[in-house]
Amino acid sequence: MLNAEDNGLWKALGDPTRRALLDHLRTGPRTTGALCTEFEMSRFGVMKHLKQLEDAGLVLVRRQGRQRFNHLNAVPIERIAQRWMGRLTRDSAQRLLALEAHLDQAQERDTMSNQPSFSFHIEQAITLNAPPERVWRAITHEIASWWGFHIGPNDSEITLEPRVGGQFIERWGDGEGELYATVTFMRTGKKITLEGGMGLGGPGVSKFSYALEPSGEGTQLQFNHYCHGAANADVEASFREGWAALLGDNLPAWVHDGKVAEPG
Repeated sequence: MLNAEDNGLWKALGDPTRRALLDHLRTGPRTTGALCTEFEMSRFGVMKHLKQLEDAGLVLVRRQGRQRFNHLNAVPIERIAQRWMGRLTRDSAQRLLALEAHLDQAQERDTMSNQPSFSFHIEQAITLNAPPERVWRAITHEIASWWGFHIGPNDSEITLEPRVGGQFIERWGDGEGELYATVTFMRTGKKITLEGGMGLGGPGVSKFSYALEPSGEGTQLQFNHYCHGAANADVEASFREGWAALLGDNLPAWVHDGKVAEPG
């Protein structure tokens, strides 16, 4: 049976204008003014649609000075996908989507001789039914249990050292591995920030952070990821899909039920 939160999500997604707004936010945060120019309706009408998306948790609003920036929050959509799609069905669908994206990108490469650099910002927010100290332990000391993604062999060791200068690293053995990022800021139990290549496979750098705040008997986790580097058409989409799966599925499954993520 659908709960009130589910009903609000489906209602928000049921309107074509609101879906179009989410499409515009897929490439990164946009100001309310910039979004208003994309639609043949009043500013009030656009803002009303944005408010419904915000109420459904699909849009996060952050103010910078006098400007209001709207960020896509993909976590609720990922939860819907997890509810109605089994792992095998989801994997099959993802392979087909990956093939479609690969063919589209190949066509784009044939028509483009030069590609610009890319820069993007991903922001996600989730609420976990566990106290902040439990969530903190999960995102630091227990990251191997829910991370799931491996650049090397599926049995490689993934660790995060929760200290300034600590490494977030995947080790394959015999001194081999990949350094994802290094901790640049930490306030124990509240916030940790890391910077590094994060498996970009080319020139570029990522800066991402987890910030924790008590929320009733649970924890509000605020996630931000800034990335800049050499051009690669699928980098942002890949990160958005990856973080949505990690924060919307893997982390809650580990924190709530002790379910270890399958390597992949």
